[in-house]
Amino acid sequence: MHFLRDRIRHEFPLTAEAKIVLRGLVGHEWHGNEKFAYYYVEPSFKYAFEHVEMMVGYRLVRGIDAGKEHDLHKFRLGPSFDLSDRSELEFRWARSWSMHTGQHVSDAYIVEYTQRF
Repeated sequence: MHFLRDRIRHEFPLTAEAKIVLRGLVGHEWHGNEKFAYYYVEPSFKYAFEHVEMMVGYRLVRGIDAGKEHDLHKFRLGPSFDLSDRSELEFRWARSWSMHTGQHVSDAYIVEYTQRF
């Protein structure tokens, strides 16, 4: 599996501890012989505690030149930790279901490192 992606993120502060975060991505993936482009839009709510930030969000994923199996709704939940002013470590649980049938597709446990430029 190979990826080529570009993601943007913008934060909208609500209080000193709470914010709305909007993330978007356009990407291309290769899975064996299957190749497809896709995008996602993810609004989320984040609340900061002393050393951890909790997130709950919804992600809409759509295939651009792919079959309907790549059109998903995702519910995402979990903590993140700032490692520095420009880096973050995230732990997420994500449940996915088909946009077209409503059928459960997967549950995933994700560890993600983000470096901001």
